[in-house]
Amino acid sequence: MNQKVIQIKNENKDICTPCGGLCCKSTPGSYMPQQILNGEINQFEVVNKMMDDGLVIINQIDIYPDSNVVIGRTRSFMIIQPATEITKKWSTMTSNGDNFGKCVHLTTTGCSMRFDERPYVCQQLIPLEGGECHYDPSINLNEVLYESWLVHQPFLQDLRDHRWDKYATRL
Repeated sequence: MNQKVIQIKNENKDICTPCGGLCCKSTPGSYMPQQILNGEINQFEVVNKMMDDGLVIINQIDIYPDSNVVIGRTRSFMIIQPATEITKKWSTMTSNGDNFGKCVHLTTTGCSMRFDERPYVCQQLIPLEGGECHYDPSINLNEVLYESWLVHQPFLQDLRDHRWDKYATRL
């Protein structure tokens, strides 16, 4: 499934500011590989340092074929997301895309990142009056992320294993 990825400048500070970061306080958006890896030769070292600095985590997303969870039909894959105030202290991977806490980039005045630097999923968020936000229903974000991160799964698994071996005793 190849879905066209269209990036829109969807930031509306008049709506986002009063919202107070509702989405950013629970689950930060996911990066696309090119936003993080960006052709770096030493991707392992670059991402590992970002994780050491508390900026990103490796997270797992589960895609279900429909609204019914069927064992054996779920596709799980790893991605890179911003850390949260909680996960940066103890976790290199959570499950089901739930990060449990406020994004490290959320400040009292909004996101500390320029719009073009923000994770892909954050860029796709469309703010609505009343604090309810949504994504373009014509784009299946999980499928777009799955296709983009699929070739990077061995790299992410190696990095996750490395961090587990190095830091698991500190949990």
